[in-house]
Amino acid sequence: MFTLSIIDVQTGNIVKTLAPGAAITRDLLGDDYRLEVTPIDSSGFLASDVAGVALTLTDSTGAASELVSTDTPYRFPLASDLDRGVTNLKLDALDDSGQQLTNGEQSVDVEIVNAEGWSGDVFTLQGESLLIDDGASIADTVVRNANNPESSGGGADRLWGEFSGSGYLDMGSQAGDAGSFSVNVAEAGTYLLTIRYAASGSSDRPMTLSVDGDPQGTIAFASTGVGSAGWENWTETTVEIDLGAGDNVVRLANVGNTGPNIDRLQLQREDTAPEYKIYEAENAVLQGGAIVVPTTQSDRDASGTGFVDFVGTGDQTVIWNVDVGQSGVYEVTFRYSLTTGKADRPLALTVNGESYPAVNFPAESRTVSDWVTQTVKMTLSEGSNTIAVTAPNGVGPDIDSLEVPAAPLAVISNGDISVVSTDPAYFDDRIAFNYLEDNDATSSSPVAREYKDSGSVIITNNGTGELGVDSVTLSGPFMLADADALNDLRLAPGESIEVGVLFDRAAYTPPSSNAADGVFEGTMTIVSDDADQPVTEIQLAGFWQARDEGGWEPNLNEIWRVFGFGNHIDGLSTLDGGGESVLQDFDLYRAVNDQEVLSRYWQIADGVGSVTVTQLAAFHGYSGALLALHAPGDKSARVSLSNHDSLYSQSLLPHVANGDYATSNFTPARIPDSWAGDDIFGISIANQSTDPSLNPHGGNTPPAEDAGIERGHTVRVFQAYDTDGNAIANTYFVVMDYTGINYDYNDNVFLVEGIEPAARTPFNESATPWVVEQSGLTLDAALFDEGASYLTYKDSSETQMGTHFREGGVDIQGNGDAIGWIENGEWVEYTLEIEQAGVYDLSFLSALGAQTGSARSITATFDNGAGVYEVATIGVDYTGGWSTFAETESQNVALEAGTQTLRLTFNGGSQNLESFSLSPPSQTAFNDAATPWAVDDGLTLNAGLYDQGGPEVAYHDSSETQLGDNTRNEGVDLRDNGNSIGSIANGEWVEYTIDVATAGTYQLSFAAATMSSGRTVTASVEQDGTVYTSATPQAVTNTGGWNNYQANDGIELDL
Repeated sequence: MFTLSIIDVQTGNIVKTLAPGAAITRDLLGDDYRLEVTPIDSSGFLASDVAGVALTLTDSTGAASELVSTDTPYRFPLASDLDRGVTNLKLDALDDSGQQLTNGEQSVDVEIVNAEGWSGDVFTLQGESLLIDDGASIADTVVRNANNPESSGGGADRLWGEFSGSGYLDMGSQAGDAGSFSVNVAEAGTYLLTIRYAASGSSDRPMTLSVDGDPQGTIAFASTGVGSAGWENWTETTVEIDLGAGDNVVRLANVGNTGPNIDRLQLQREDTAPEYKIYEAENAVLQGGAIVVPTTQSDRDASGTGFVDFVGTGDQTVIWNVDVGQSGVYEVTFRYSLTTGKADRPLALTVNGESYPAVNFPAESRTVSDWVTQTVKMTLSEGSNTIAVTAPNGVGPDIDSLEVPAAPLAVISNGDISVVSTDPAYFDDRIAFNYLEDNDATSSSPVAREYKDSGSVIITNNGTGELGVDSVTLSGPFMLADADALNDLRLAPGESIEVGVLFDRAAYTPPSSNAADGVFEGTMTIVSDDADQPVTEIQLAGFWQARDEGGWEPNLNEIWRVFGFGNHIDGLSTLDGGGESVLQDFDLYRAVNDQEVLSRYWQIADGVGSVTVTQLAAFHGYSGALLALHAPGDKSARVSLSNHDSLYSQSLLPHVANGDYATSNFTPARIPDSWAGDDIFGISIANQSTDPSLNPHGGNTPPAEDAGIERGHTVRVFQAYDTDGNAIANTYFVVMDYTGINYDYNDNVFLVEGIEPAARTPFNESATPWVVEQSGLTLDAALFDEGASYLTYKDSSETQMGTHFREGGVDIQGNGDAIGWIENGEWVEYTLEIEQAGVYDLSFLSALGAQTGSARSITATFDNGAGVYEVATIGVDYTGGWSTFAETESQNVALEAGTQTLRLTFNGGSQNLESFSLSPPSQTAFNDAATPWAVDDGLTLNAGLYDQGGPEVAYHDSSETQLGDNTRNEGVDLRDNGNSIGSIANGEWVEYTIDVATAGTYQLSFAAATMSSGRTVTASVEQDGTVYTSATPQAVTNTGGWNNYQANDGIELDL
């Protein structure tokens, strides 16, 4: 009632018509073919009544599936994975309502078998298809199948095991029994013949192999077991066979009286492509002095025409350009020679510019001609790649070649590696450590101190495919916490793993004294199959201490180095943690270098929503250290941020009491609105502030020349720099030293991300500094800088006692006419731009209406950003009234060029200030008329009568301290009632203004006294600002006594 056909989907042509018991080869299954069912008229059944066909397919395992087709022609797919063996096709004709038609049922058995002949590059032949060629009169080589089973043994079907086709060939038991097949190949060459067989017994069942009568060797057909189990156990053997182009007859014949059962034969062309490509070292690019040693010079059985030798000194490199057909992880082999007894010689390795872990070349060659190999896994990209090895200082093995496999070990997936340190520091590719050899040496500490001798990274796969981690290696004194956890590590998309790293004390040799460098460093190198980032490095660094405290702590430079920053303080001692070194500056408020930032108050940087604060280090006595923000001018009004646990007072990245790291964040909302300014704050550590005026100072006395410079600088701030010397925006170190201890400033070290110095601007329309030109500047006192209280001014009260000329607490008279109601200790600041360095006269227009009380004065300090470098204090005298302004005396100030801050501090009590002036200094002769000394027929002048005008104008003295007669209240050291100059130091000078009546030649001589030889005096003459003549240095006669003045011979000058 039905006909069954296999049709080609593309053409619709019938490929095979199926009769009951027909075999369907596996190549006719799948998407390219369909089973077509055609109803035909039969007894009690009309094909015209059929509206559909139901197919129930039951395979050889008993699994059933049901399909229905209602469209003519009625076609059904046959799955490509149908099990080999008998499959039942049950067909039911359906009417238009989907019900079975009477007499419309049919059942057909078909057999699924493997296809024979060529399929792609593989030729397949079932054993039962071999042509039988018995070598004896009794034919016992037979095909075993359902129609001709074994006479005994086998399963229920009396056939052995799970054969692949409809049966198998039983080779019989006579020598010479044979089976053969013909095969046509397009190309002559070597092919691989794979035979699936079973051979029971205690010995082999060999067969000869021939092609077109030419012997090709013997196939052993090793035993597959004993007894029935041996015949049930099908296995494969593969041999090489040489075939000619065209038709070939392949024949297998029994050697003895026994032969195997043969299930299937497969033939395919042997892949003759090389498994790897050799790149000779002598053909590579050589750099740095490496040389090629040709075979003609030294024949050491190198694979090519020679080898590469590293000679001399300096780094030397071999560079290969290699090509691969597929991106992936390759196991590349170096062929080298290094004789036993020598030390290993590791070479640096880079692949496509990525640094890999160094490759170790152990000394394993028995002779110089014994070339051995070292393999390395590396990620190569499809196409051209560059592989380079570098011998440090020319020390390396002899290199013969590089072998690159034709195929990768693993194909690159879409894994995307991320490796991040769990340390809360700035750089996420670093782990910091510190180690205390004796963490309980300090008697004042009640318990042993904690320290940081471990860390970890998180490896994450951020890609869409699996990520393979090939290796994790460490250099330096470090070890993995659990190396076994990384074996064959594969991470699914989104998966992470934490990898712990420990300081390996046994692998570290510590310094013998605290003057030596205690920093230890290394690298964690992670090699993965991430195509874009095959090598990931994590920097490891730490600091070793012999004990807690006791002078073994790291200095600031060492702390910065451990955390990967580029900051550095020149000359900072490694002794005592850097104490009593260049940072010991009597806590004067001035910068130690150009990386230090002098700003009393701070604000959240523009565009930053949240500030991050991390305590990098704590190295002090057993205690915590409260970090806080505080209101301008008031440390007691504060917002607490963190306070590390006392246990961690000798540690990097200390913890707080709950075990977390000492980190914190703050936003503008944390800063109280009641504080002065617009979210302005100071920073305090253990009650020491960034505003030195709020701190106590140490007990030592600064040098006299530093008088007037503010003290209390126990909290310093440094701009953070990377190792390339680039400033890291809005990122600062805040470091402190407990007052007057040892000035190491490592007691507490914080990193603050997201702040900037509090804003201040000059009070003018352009908000630019007031320019001090060569002609000078006079500026109204009320035009001090715009900014918060304690930032640009300090007033005893924010209540405005005068007019509201401008915002702020400074009391202003009239329309900015003057600053009034001044009290002792108040100050104002101005931003100036000095066009030209030089000496200027500073004076004030002040009013003082009281003749009682303390003496009044104004102290001016000039700060170039690195601290105060010039100080002047000028007295303010009684002027007759609070509105009667008079000019004070002037004082010379030597100013540097550039932008700077002038602070005016009011001393003594009430006074009013209208303005200040900076003007070019005047220089006049020191006589009653202030007129030049006349040179008529000649002139003799006492040395003490040098010009008036002040330091750096009329004289230069090494110190303003008067060492002699203070007759002129200046720095030049006078004697003999002010007539002579004494205590002269090298390089000092004085000037005299003279009036030469008649041009001509004059004899100049000096009357001097000295008890030393080699002293000279040099004279130069200037007119209209230009030196026009000068004398060579004139010797001063050794007079044998400091009071024995004698004139020298003199020198002629044309005046």
